Amino acid sequence: MRITRAILLGGLALAVALAALCYRRREQAEQATTMAIAAALRPVPPPPPSEQITKLEVQPGVSFGVLLQRAGIDGDTTQQLIAAAQPVVNFRRLRPGQDLEVVRALDGTVKQLRYRPDVEDEIRVTRGADGFTAQRRSIDATTDIVTVSGKVNSSLFESVIAAGEHPELAVRLAEIFAWDLDFYTDPRAGDTFRLVFERKSYDQGTTVAYGRIFAAEYVNDGHSYQAVLFHDPQGRPGYYAADGKSLQKTFLRSPLKFAARISSH
Repeated sequence: MRITRAILLGGLALAVALAALCYRRREQAEQATTMAIAAALRPVPPPPPSEQITKLEVQPGVSFGVLLQRAGIDGDTTQQLIAAAQPVVNFRRLRPGQDLEVVRALDGTVKQLRYRPDVEDEIRVTRGADGFTAQRRSIDATTDIVTVSGKVNSSLFESVIAAGEHPELAVRLAEIFAWDLDFYTDPRAGDTFRLVFERKSYDQGTTVAYGRIFAAEYVNDGHSYQAVLFHDPQGRPGYYAADGKSLQKTFLRSPLKFAARISSH
């Protein structure tokens, strides 16, 4: 009996030891799995930057050379950039408010100059083995056909903005009906307008430009003026009324005054 009891106790002790060993191994395996998952989920730090980008804004009365000089670019590099870009753009004729981007290596060497003359194009002057070369590229755009209408309360300019559009669209509408209406003096409170046009979105929708206006209507003091874009047999575009007559006449109704009002806001 004593021998049997000793054997049983020894077997029980062995079983407990084995169970404890298995538990420790499973716990270690779970800890290793947890650490591996945590390491996989840990954000990877971004690589150190290989270049520096400096944004410059053209200031009134400040030449292209002075603008780059203030950014730490030497005169020789500036002349190389001007010469390389000459076939596609004259950097000496930049307008105040326009932006430039200078891309430099960490040692300060200019790698590239970027310039947007308008929303549709970008010019890049890039350094290569044989010096700088310039290239003009088109910016990708999303084009939608849009219908917009509104009512005039104080001015066409403010009404177009209230409709969610840019002042340029008011100028375009005024130009279409410039032979029939003076938008500086003719608009009345309660007038309405409607347009069907192309809206082009650039830079993921942050920049908007307008393409063709296919049709327009302006109701002034109860009288409706309509225009439809049409191409003549020679392929020249123009706007025509509902009766087929061209809107272009001999004399304009003072469109320059309306343009001045637009630009003054």
